[in-house]
Amino acid sequence: MSHLRSEKLSNIKGLRSMADENPEIRIPEDLLKIKSLRYVIVAPSRKAPFERGWQDSANYDAADPKLLKHLKSGYNYGVLCGVKTGDSFAVVIDADDRTVVDIVREKLPETLSWRTQTEGHMAFMYMSDQAMKTRPLYNMNVTEKRGFMNIGHIRGSGSIEIGPGCRGENGNYELDHGGSPSSVKAEYVESIFSPFFSRKK
Repeated sequence: MSHLRSEKLSNIKGLRSMADENPEIRIPEDLLKIKSLRYVIVAPSRKAPFERGWQDSANYDAADPKLLKHLKSGYNYGVLCGVKTGDSFAVVIDADDRTVVDIVREKLPETLSWRTQTEGHMAFMYMSDQAMKTRPLYNMNVTEKRGFMNIGHIRGSGSIEIGPGCRGENGNYELDHGGSPSSVKAEYVESIFSPFFSRKK
């Protein structure tokens, strides 16, 4: 076993040990203030929904006893995207690449955001004019086996995003900028990210 692989396994074991000592996951106050948000139960250190039917029935408000019981046991949570909040819709822009991070920071207003376990960037926004479907983002200059390289997503209806305070196998999801989500028009978001939508070669 290489030194780097051994070190990585040691780090993962260390994270799990810390989680065993203090397993509870807490939803930050900045998210709790958004009363209409819904949350999905996610297994410890994972990213996929733990229950079936999470799009329809297996999602919960922040005070639901079932959700709180799982969070206390160390389960992660996902923010259900596409939810209507007042007159707007909740969307998370998931930036896995520096190019997308720069666009978020330079062309969108400052907003509630958090860092992922792999130093990605999540920006929580309100779409003020219409709901948005989830759209993958691609680097058209780099190809992989199945097409262009995926560098992020606009997470709208039909998806979740792991929230701040959760744990992953390679680190934690940490709040980057607190406060309220900013409001933008879906048409504007689509326009600034349109060069990254197509997957066709």
